[in-house]
Amino acid sequence: KPASSAPGLALGWPVTPRSAAGRKTGLYSVLGIIGVIYFGGISYMYSEMIAQAMLLARGPMTALLSIMMAASCLLILITGLYSNGRILFAFKDYDLVMSMPVSPLTVSASRIAVIYIYELLFTAVLMVPAFAVYLRHAEVSALFYPVALICMLAVPLIPLIVSTALGALITAVGFRAKRFGTAVNTLITLAFIAVILFFSMSMNSDARYMADRVGSLGGWVASKYPPAAMFIKAVSELHVPSLLAFLVISAAAFLIFCLLISRGYRRICSRVTSP
Repeated sequence: KPASSAPGLALGWPVTPRSAAGRKTGLYSVLGIIGVIYFGGISYMYSEMIAQAMLLARGPMTALLSIMMAASCLLILITGLYSNGRILFAFKDYDLVMSMPVSPLTVSASRIAVIYIYELLFTAVLMVPAFAVYLRHAEVSALFYPVALICMLAVPLIPLIVSTALGALITAVGFRAKRFGTAVNTLITLAFIAVILFFSMSMNSDARYMADRVGSLGGWVASKYPPAAMFIKAVSELHVPSLLAFLVISAAAFLIFCLLISRGYRRICSRVTSP
């Protein structure tokens, strides 16, 4: 029998004890907020180090945006390998949801929307501090703010596609061979830690050396990942063709991916989760 309180009864509201699930959700929320603040602070610190290196070398401040965008894409790829496949194809209430009168397009779109929100949060944690540091050291117009916001919303789309496709394969491996799937996840974790340690140790105390490394890395990212070059030109120069190209390519790739997933959603889910 649910417990109730006098104020609740007076207003006609049943008052139930707080459930364990509710307490767990609250704890996760608090930990999530702490994590966002912590990693946002780390992102700001590294962004400031990159900016100072560029000022010393008289290099382009756009290297900061290029590197942090690449870091956002890498973070989405790595974290998505763990979660995206299960969120989209192997979620807990799959049988119940698919028995309802809803189309596979609706179900898959809702799951992809959940993935996008997660990935956008990761992107914001890295990109917002980078934008803040960029504003301190570069002259921008009022149009920078809406353009930067719109571009940031599009940053996760392409890496989301790749991470979800690879995540589905890893999820399928995990269902077929649990030991092997655990080994794959462990290797991915170790690879992620190795990448972080590599970049941390590569931050040499010699400022001139660091400036050269940062400048070359920023140029390498822009040359190897064309959307990054479009993103940088759109945000830093407010170049309309680059802005439109970046948004159209990202949105088109994302929409095509969603349509392809929806057309074979039931079949993909059954193949991914079959033992």
